[in-house]
Amino acid sequence: MTQFITYHLADSLPRSALQRMEAECAQMPDGERQAALRERLDGYLDSGTGSCILRDDACAHIVRQAFLHGEGTRHELYAWTIMPNHVHVLIRPGEGWDLGRIVPSWKSFTAHAILKTAAGAAAGPDGSAVWHREYWDRYVRDAGHFQDILSYIAMNPVRAGICAEPAAWPHWSGGA
Repeated sequence: MTQFITYHLADSLPRSALQRMEAECAQMPDGERQAALRERLDGYLDSGTGSCILRDDACAHIVRQAFLHGEGTRHELYAWTIMPNHVHVLIRPGEGWDLGRIVPSWKSFTAHAILKTAAGAAAGPDGSAVWHREYWDRYVRDAGHFQDILSYIAMNPVRAGICAEPAAWPHWSGGA
């Protein structure tokens, strides 16, 4: 199945911020709670917290290359955007592949390579983690949901106030 994946830099979402958001949403009905928490998390990440090393062209290029590696075999790649402190990617895992193998391989490869860049070395000179251990994924329900996700990915830099239109952001699949 096609899946929408989000993961972020280790320093972009402190545990205390996540716990606060979860507490704010705790009394809401389940379906509403999940949507509200997702909205809060998206807004928090879009605010540009943490080192934002993915703003650096060299770091963003490393992540882009990881997404492109294995395209057509490990996964079918539909869309992606690399934000300053997080990424979104829309894929369908290939035969014999699942997110539990794909995402960790992206994170491992990119972490090692990013720490060798000037921006990565400045952000984590002690060899600290580049990526938060977890990631979020959602199955794509239907064609309408697929289109909504494509729009979300394209518009994320605009919503975050980074640029005025998607074409102005260099780190997304529509700009590649």
